[in-house]
Amino acid sequence: MSMRDERRRLLDVNLLTLTAELEVDDVLLHLRARRVFTEDIADRIQSQRTARDRRIQLVRLLKTRGDSAFEVFYEALVLTEQMRLASLLEPMVDREAVSKIRGAAPSMEFEQGNCLYSPIRTRSRSRGRPVRTLGVSDRFNQNYCMETSLPGEENLMNGMLPWGTEPQILTDLGVEYCDAPFIERIFDPKKMYPNFAKPRGLCLVVNNERFDTMPHRQGTNVDKQNISTLFKTMGYDIIEKNNVTVKELTHLVRAFGQDSRHKHAQSAVVVILSHGEHEQIIGVDDNAVSTHRLFELLNASNAPLLAKKPKLWFIQACRGERRDLGFATLDEVDGAPRREFDGGDGPFNFFNCVRPQIAQQAHIRVPNEADVMVAYATTPQFVSWRNSLRGSWFIQAICEIFAAHAKDEDVLTLMTMVNHRVAMGYQTQQRDGTCKQMPEITSRLLKKFYFWPVRSSGSAV
Repeated sequence: MSMRDERRRLLDVNLLTLTAELEVDDVLLHLRARRVFTEDIADRIQSQRTARDRRIQLVRLLKTRGDSAFEVFYEALVLTEQMRLASLLEPMVDREAVSKIRGAAPSMEFEQGNCLYSPIRTRSRSRGRPVRTLGVSDRFNQNYCMETSLPGEENLMNGMLPWGTEPQILTDLGVEYCDAPFIERIFDPKKMYPNFAKPRGLCLVVNNERFDTMPHRQGTNVDKQNISTLFKTMGYDIIEKNNVTVKELTHLVRAFGQDSRHKHAQSAVVVILSHGEHEQIIGVDDNAVSTHRLFELLNASNAPLLAKKPKLWFIQACRGERRDLGFATLDEVDGAPRREFDGGDGPFNFFNCVRPQIAQQAHIRVPNEADVMVAYATTPQFVSWRNSLRGSWFIQAICEIFAAHAKDEDVLTLMTMVNHRVAMGYQTQQRDGTCKQMPEITSRLLKKFYFWPVRSSGSAV
């Protein structure tokens, strides 16, 4: 049955508003899931050069897809919270359908979601109580639908959530603290970086959500709040910046490297949450900057106050467009139980655990690019995955692993555990198969680096 003439006319009457305001990617997700559009039609829409052209093409093709497509389009607008546009179409939607669709909107239920997200998780414990971590209550067979995107992160939109649709913000990380006797026992300044300053250092969190033409990064604010909470609890002063252009990002990183507060700090952290491609970070203006250019801004020459201090980068962004389909294996082996260092908390005295220093010889040169670790969400040429309510797989895993194990593991061990958690603990079923993700670590650290979260750092849980 073709679309009724009055419905087609209503779309034509409101074409200017639709082509100015419609969020194509969110709506297209729903139209594909409900089989209004095929994958080929969706690709044809996404291939249009500008955002306006994509909107025009979507409306034009929608009018060719039958009368039921009109109500599905209205449903998509309601479910993606584009209520102004939905209200324009409402006069031509059956009253019963309006009540049903608006009643279902809060739960974000998609009856015909075609994606399966399977978090394979275990629960960590903190001194006998469960750690509240991201997504640990997930189970198999909860429906997730992929939000289509341009060359950037692949999105996952939650379908049916028995526990509600509130973003999974970590108000209680359940971070396990280390104690002074443990640090005194293991600290060796020849093999380990000192990290005892208060604050430990500065942590810059750059969060890009809304782009000029690329898809909005739903769920990234969850990542921002969780990672900021984590590093604040670890003893860092947090600097948050949202929705920055490439020029602004470059300026931010340069200014961060020259911040006078680094003089009294012993480490620095930079977290970037954005779209990306092929060793580049994309700003909200859709321009790109090389990751290596950003790293260079914090080297010893450009940021002398950070010389010989660990600089940790965490990059949540795609590095290409390929999808990792994994491989079949007969067995999956989890890590063996690890020992716990359990002792009473006590006042921390830096001078009690630092061995006497031998005077350094003058003019010892250190490589300009030393003392850096970069943790990428995925390997070169591949996409990364993000859930609209829980945030990205990568940041979820970092928060969970660091909270439980930073008290007695160095950062490279922690990131290896994160690699394992993401690689073995997450998957999503797509049209072309089961998709996986593999983070990557590159390290130019010269010693082991520990966060050593202590209760006296000023962050309580």
